[in-house]
Amino acid sequence: MHCSPTINNRRLAGFTLLELLLVVVVVAVIGGLAVLSLGDRREQGLQLEAQKLKALMDSLAEQAVFQQTPYGLQFIEHGYRSLVWDYSDSEWMVLGERESAQHFPDYIEIEPRSEAKQTPQEDEALVPDIVFYPDEEVEDFELRLSLVDGDTQWLIQGRRFKGISLVQF
Repeated sequence: MHCSPTINNRRLAGFTLLELLLVVVVVAVIGGLAVLSLGDRREQGLQLEAQKLKALMDSLAEQAVFQQTPYGLQFIEHGYRSLVWDYSDSEWMVLGERESAQHFPDYIEIEPRSEAKQTPQEDEALVPDIVFYPDEEVEDFELRLSLVDGDTQWLIQGRRFKGISLVQF
């Protein structure tokens, strides 16, 4: 038996329409999963940053009580740094080294609101946005962390004599 030349040429000519459609569908599904995975990873990153910041605030509040010294948190562009009151110099000092500021990933926005009374000072002055006092008191504050282009938000709240809470909304 001998196959006709037209059948052999057609088999060697390329892919069928069904094969091409199948490849397109597989690539689309994989691309969709990648996009969903990336979005989920950003939300997990936001949650992790909110939990990390709340844990730091709890730690600063505890240190203020144990050390009988006010501790503070100052928000800087895309981040924050921890401060401690230096009684000998009567000024706020960076806790750790000056370069020890923590930075948020680019996809996270932060909106601090505090009742702390800010006095106009030099640009380089260290003034905390949130203060943790040795008598277990904290100034009322709200801190919103959110995705730059998303709806997911975390709220860290501090209330006098009620402590610090973390809520997703």
